[in-house]
Amino acid sequence: MYRDIYEIVSNGSNTINLVVHEDDYFLSYDDLSKENVQDLVENYFRFIGRDGIPVVADIDRNANTKRIQIRVDMDYGRDFKFEPASSPDMLNVNRYD
Repeated sequence: MYRDIYEIVSNGSNTINLVVHEDDYFLSYDDLSKENVQDLVENYFRFIGRDGIPVVADIDRNANTKRIQIRVDMDYGRDFKFEPASSPDMLNVNRYD
Protein backbone atom coordinates (compact mmCIF):
# COMPACT_ATOMS: atom_id res chain seq x y z
CA MET A 1 0.00 0.00 0.00
CA TYR A 2 2.80 2.47 0.84
CA ARG A 3 4.19 2.29 -2.70
CA ASP A 4 0.81 3.46 -4.02
CA ILE A 5 0.71 6.66 -1.96
CA TYR A 6 1.17 9.77 -4.11
CA GLU A 7 3.19 12.50 -2.41
CA ILE A 8 2.98 16.23 -3.24
CA VAL A 9 5.75 18.36 -1.75
CA SER A 10 5.97 22.13 -2.16
CA ASN A 11 9.51 23.48 -2.37
CA GLY A 12 10.42 25.38 0.80
CA SER A 13 7.29 24.31 2.67
CA ASN A 14 6.92 22.09 5.72
CA THR A 15 3.60 20.78 4.38
CA ILE A 16 3.29 17.52 2.49
CA ASN A 17 0.11 16.26 0.84
CA LEU A 18 -0.41 12.52 0.58
CA VAL A 19 -3.02 11.01 -1.72
CA VAL A 20 -4.23 7.47 -0.97
CA HIS A 21 -6.81 5.42 -2.84
CA GLU A 22 -9.63 4.70 -0.41
CA ASP A 23 -9.69 0.98 -1.31
CA ASP A 24 -6.06 0.72 -0.16
CA TYR A 25 -6.81 2.66 3.01
CA PHE A 26 -9.84 0.60 4.01
CA LEU A 27 -7.94 -2.67 3.55
CA SER A 28 -5.96 -1.76 6.68
CA TYR A 29 -8.30 0.53 8.62
CA ASP A 30 -11.99 0.27 9.52
CA ASP A 31 -12.83 3.97 9.62
CA LEU A 32 -11.45 7.32 8.55
CA SER A 33 -10.38 8.84 11.86
CA LYS A 34 -7.53 11.21 12.66
CA GLU A 35 -5.88 8.53 14.85
CA ASN A 36 -5.94 5.97 12.02
CA VAL A 37 -4.67 8.47 9.48
CA GLN A 38 -1.88 9.53 11.87
CA ASP A 39 -0.91 5.85 12.22
CA LEU A 40 -0.89 5.45 8.43
CA VAL A 41 1.26 8.57 7.98
CA GLU A 42 3.78 7.51 10.65
CA ASN A 43 4.05 4.05 9.11
CA TYR A 44 4.46 5.58 5.62
CA PHE A 45 7.29 7.88 6.77
CA ARG A 46 8.89 4.95 8.58
CA PHE A 47 8.64 2.93 5.34
CA ILE A 48 10.35 5.60 3.24
CA GLY A 49 12.80 6.66 6.01
CA ARG A 50 11.97 10.38 5.97
CA ASP A 51 13.28 12.82 8.59
CA GLY A 52 10.97 14.88 10.78
CA ILE A 53 7.84 14.29 12.78
CA PRO A 54 4.62 14.15 10.74
CA VAL A 55 1.47 15.70 12.20
CA VAL A 56 -1.81 15.21 10.35
CA ALA A 57 -3.40 18.63 9.84
CA ASP A 58 -6.34 17.88 7.54
CA ILE A 59 -8.11 14.91 5.94
CA ASP A 60 -10.27 15.22 2.82
CA ARG A 61 -12.15 12.29 1.29
CA ASN A 62 -13.37 12.72 -2.28
CA ALA A 63 -16.16 10.24 -3.02
CA ASN A 64 -16.10 10.98 -6.77
CA THR A 65 -12.43 10.11 -7.28
CA LYS A 66 -12.28 7.59 -4.40
CA ARG A 67 -9.18 9.30 -3.05
CA ILE A 68 -8.21 10.44 0.43
CA GLN A 69 -5.98 13.50 0.61
CA ILE A 70 -4.02 14.01 3.80
CA ARG A 71 -2.28 17.29 4.62
CA VAL A 72 0.72 16.65 6.85
CA ASP A 73 2.68 19.36 8.67
CA MET A 74 6.28 18.31 9.21
CA ASP A 75 8.16 19.23 12.37
CA TYR A 76 11.86 19.39 11.55
CA GLY A 77 12.74 21.36 14.72
CA ARG A 78 13.61 18.31 16.79
CA ASP A 79 16.39 15.90 15.97
CA PHE A 80 14.26 12.87 15.16
CA LYS A 81 14.15 10.39 12.33
CA PHE A 82 11.99 7.36 11.74
CA GLU A 83 14.15 4.33 11.13
CA PRO A 84 13.38 2.72 7.78
CA ALA A 85 11.20 -0.35 8.01
CA SER A 86 13.00 -3.59 7.34
CA SER A 87 11.95 -7.15 6.83
CA PRO A 88 14.13 -10.19 7.37
CA ASP A 89 15.48 -12.06 4.40
CA MET A 90 16.41 -15.73 4.20
CA LEU A 91 20.01 -15.04 5.22
CA ASN A 92 19.13 -12.66 8.02
CA VAL A 93 15.99 -14.13 9.58
CA ASN A 94 16.82 -12.90 13.08
CA ARG A 95 17.80 -9.38 11.83
CA TYR A 96 21.35 -9.69 13.10
CA ASP A 97 23.74 -7.18 11.54
